[in-house]
Amino acid sequence: MRTPPTQLKQDKTTGRAFARWQGKKVYFGKWDTPEASKAFGAWLAGLHATPTAPDLSQNLTVLQCVEQYLYHAESYYSKDGKTTQEYRNVCAAMQTLVWHAGGPKDLARDFGPRKLIALQKAMATETVSETVSTLRYARNTINSRIGKIRRCFRWCAAQELIPAEIVTALEMVDGVPEGRGMARESPEVGLVAIATVIATLPHLSPTVATMVQVQLLCGMRPQDVCGMTWGQVDRTGEVWLYRPLRHKMQHKRQSLVKAVPVAAQRLLTPLLREGRDELIFSPVDASEFWRSQERKPRTVPKVRECARGPYATSAYGRAVVYGIARANKSGETVPHWTPNQLRHAIASQLRGTSGIEAAQVFLGHAKPDATLIYAEQSEARLIEIARALVSPLPSPLPSTKSD
Repeated sequence: MRTPPTQLKQDKTTGRAFARWQGKKVYFGKWDTPEASKAFGAWLAGLHATPTAPDLSQNLTVLQCVEQYLYHAESYYSKDGKTTQEYRNVCAAMQTLVWHAGGPKDLARDFGPRKLIALQKAMATETVSETVSTLRYARNTINSRIGKIRRCFRWCAAQELIPAEIVTALEMVDGVPEGRGMARESPEVGLVAIATVIATLPHLSPTVATMVQVQLLCGMRPQDVCGMTWGQVDRTGEVWLYRPLRHKMQHKRQSLVKAVPVAAQRLLTPLLREGRDELIFSPVDASEFWRSQERKPRTVPKVRECARGPYATSAYGRAVVYGIARANKSGETVPHWTPNQLRHAIASQLRGTSGIEAAQVFLGHAKPDATLIYAEQSEARLIEIARALVSPLPSPLPSTKSD
């Protein structure tokens, strides 16, 4: 679902106030008048109003099911006032449902197992011609979206919007099995060669280059390095301990502890700030660096200082991709890689030097007995592994190159 506009704009041709919504201009009267502001406020209130729950006796359609569930999901899958990635995944699944079974007259009670199986097949294959078809979505993606579609109908049944028999029937459909050739398999996330990382670093901003190295040396996930603050880093011991407040297992009420080896400490120390809640890494710092590298300095002064907000994981990944493009443009040959592969790289080194158990503890992977790093008694072992870790990165690194 799109976010409604927050302010009016002026149509210089007609002198009227308008807001753009769903690809069209919505006008509210003469620009810069109380009447236009009042009309805009009433329009926004209508958009944010809770949709009226339809009566079960009115034969709820699939589109109405999707509308009701998305309104619920928008608030349920949110954190700190912002929707999460899971909400966007739900939207993608609902879009798939609407495309294949969301006609204006398609009733929810008519959406049974046969239609769900047909939807699975439609997601797995994309017809190119009458005789040739190619595989479309990966098996994991299909099963994930089908699960979210079931979740939509299950929620509607819990709200007594549709009969519970619909959900019972849909639960009878199995997911696409592995190795049956019914859908393509998604490629596994492999490790990135350390040499590839080293070749990319000089083409990144100093901020992103430090993020990459710290994430690699600490075995973090991208979201963990993006949200680092000094208040979450315990610097009392030889090996620092980073306890992120927001992480992958937060919804299960588990805490996460990541060790910061000495090599990573050397990278972080120059970035030390006074505020405990101050972000260690921010895209503002990277923007200032690239602005300083411009051949023709900007003559227009900055109106205001930008707040040092956190890096989004998507923006962090794009920064790495841009660095790879700059490296290849300069004549080097650097294959594509993403920050998600850095954990696999350090895990490979630890398996070779300290064994698989050490790699599992350091990265927080599940062990065969389902024991995770989140237990406090694992901190001593974690510190021991971090103390013995040998940095695979050279020191010092080549300086950052500008275009």
